[in-house]
Amino acid sequence: MNFNSIQIPPPKYWQEFEDLCLAVFKRVWSDPTATKNGRSGQQQHGTDISGKPRDSKGIHGVQCKDKDTILGSEVTRAEFDAEIAKAVPGNIQSVKADLPYVDLTTIQTYAIDHPRAARYLASIRSQKLAKGVDKAYLKKLCKSTKVVVHDTGGKLEVDPASIMDFLGVLDSSLYQVELIKDSPESFRASSRSPIT
Repeated sequence: MNFNSIQIPPPKYWQEFEDLCLAVFKRVWSDPTATKNGRSGQQQHGTDISGKPRDSKGIHGVQCKDKDTILGSEVTRAEFDAEIAKAVPGNIQSVKADLPYVDLTTIQTYAIDHPRAARYLASIRSQKLAKGVDKAYLKKLCKSTKVVVHDTGGKLEVDPASIMDFLGVLDSSLYQVELIKDSPESFRASSRSPIT
């Protein structure tokens, strides 16, 4: 008998499946403190399990989807994007706590319908990239990278056409360097790993 032809029967109940996923991710992440989010019936904002992978500076989340592989059922991109959209309000609340001087209303509306923006928000929240951000420095970086923000009544409002670039600034993936006098250049990073 070939081992690859054997299928282990799935758990009978979805709670057992989440327990199994938790055990797996505790091991994969080397994080014994990883936990399931919420209780039955509670809003989880798209995340069933959260924890901190050993080599990561932020919290990661897992959405558990029990699919019947015998019937060829797989998680679709649309399902994945829908779960990311569910997490937007919680991610906005977290970022808002760190950036009380930024009006995030238009960003929230945009991110619910744009999965890439929602993923940026999740990254900003999980890596705590908005924590300690200085308003004056943020305005200066936005100006130098051509991200349009308006300071209205003490709050920064992001121009709708600049939402993705604003999220890129917060996510540390859009930045500017000036190595030649009076010739600043803006870049989009492929990796947000700081050099230590």
